[in-house]
Amino acid sequence: MTLAARLVGLSCLSLAMLAVFVAMPREAFSEDKVAMYKIDFDDLDGETKLDDGDIIKVTVSERPEALGRAENICYVELRTQKKMWWKGIVMHPKGKDYVKVVEVTDSTQLSQNEVFDTDFDKRFTLSKAKGLGVHTNVYEITDFKDHLEPNKIYRFTWISD
Repeated sequence: MTLAARLVGLSCLSLAMLAVFVAMPREAFSEDKVAMYKIDFDDLDGETKLDDGDIIKVTVSERPEALGRAENICYVELRTQKKMWWKGIVMHPKGKDYVKVVEVTDSTQLSQNEVFDTDFDKRFTLSKAKGLGVHTNVYEITDFKDHLEPNKIYRFTWISD
């Protein structure tokens, strides 16, 4: 490949990345925000169309006693109803740090993990692949910590995006 062809390819990629940057809401870059939009736990009813066009449902159930009791852990599960681009639930301990709690891709439609009670006060986001496949924190669940309890299973179903 010639140098000119490489430069043209890089220029196209640079323009595409600039378009994604310009298209993102400015509030997504403020210091106290970890996601593009803020939502409440109750918005995840499986019917409400969220700001970026997604419909997500969360159900909460008791962990079966047959699996054993854990007084300091809850369980988070993410699933999609059909194959979709990458989706994830991300925990933000502080600053720009983050931990992917669960994630699914177009080849896996279910992911589960534990969250310890020492993390119940952290900020949680619903994230997805956006322009050029960039993993983006789209929704911060502002009151998730108010709903977290040990021995519960939180099943998030990404219905549509």
